[in-house]
Amino acid sequence: MGSRCKTVVRKLCECTVWVVVAFVVVGVDASSVQAHPLAPSLLEMREQVDGVYTVRWKTPNLRAPGVELEPRLPARCLAITEKSAEVLATSLEERWRVDCGAQGMDGSTLGISGLDRSRTNALIRVVFADGRVAKGLIPSDATEFQVVAGRGVARSYLKLGFEHIALGPDHLLFIMGLLLLIVGTRKLLGAITAFTLGHSLTLGFAIFDLIHVPQQWVEVGIAISLVVVALELVRRDQRVRSLLREHPWFASFGFGLLHGLGFAGALREAGLPSDEIPSALLFFNLGIEAGQLAFIAVMLGIIASLRKTPVRRVWVDRVSAYAIGSLAVFWMLERGAALF
Repeated sequence: MGSRCKTVVRKLCECTVWVVVAFVVVGVDASSVQAHPLAPSLLEMREQVDGVYTVRWKTPNLRAPGVELEPRLPARCLAITEKSAEVLATSLEERWRVDCGAQGMDGSTLGISGLDRSRTNALIRVVFADGRVAKGLIPSDATEFQVVAGRGVARSYLKLGFEHIALGPDHLLFIMGLLLLIVGTRKLLGAITAFTLGHSLTLGFAIFDLIHVPQQWVEVGIAISLVVVALELVRRDQRVRSLLREHPWFASFGFGLLHGLGFAGALREAGLPSDEIPSALLFFNLGIEAGQLAFIAVMLGIIASLRKTPVRRVWVDRVSAYAIGSLAVFWMLERGAALF
């Protein structure tokens, strides 16, 4: 009688998991799931003479539907030239000049209209005539930024990196697949370390223009890496050797190189000045690592808790594989179609 009850409970748990996955994969419009958080906007003001600034406003072409972003300058900053617009491959860039009077911008407040509805951030950079610089980030849950000369870049890019990995489901799904696929603490640590090393290398190479790979092809490749992980998870014959199971560090290093190119796309869109690239790259990557470690800690806790339930591990692997694989195939087809 006791064994029959356990069987019933196990089946109920398995059905519950399947219902949740069916809701996520079928009930939710996959096109609404962004593979990456939207790239940040950039508001840059450069002082030419006392109180006169050249404004550069750069917004990504890909943005939340129905949301228009506009910078909010102090009321005393009056436009003295018409806006000129340039349509780039991935963004729209506008430039104009304003006169902010003798007070200038130091200590003033800047804002971005529509940012709270855009699911993205805005980078702020104000360069004064005497060489001082104020830099920072307005997150989507904030409305204003106070211009303070000398404010550093570290915190802004650290947060940008953390949010990029935390809000990028394709990268997180790949990590989740590794956690479920690899058996043994040593192999798992080696695979995660190799993935980190791989994406750190290509992130740096891409930002310094040492390698050039079209971003559209990178996105397709990332989707394919998820398909490979999903197929490996769903494979029933564990005795068949594969690179991911036998040498996970080697495979994850290769996929890390690919994902690093994806990370580089977000940082490049920020329009970094050459003198800020090293520090921005360092703190952006540290932010990615912090977000990655936080996700791993949460996932390990969930996996440990599942071991205490009647749900069998094989069902966890299958459900995860179908969820990851369904989204990955959709992204692969969607991104592939955009190439033509």
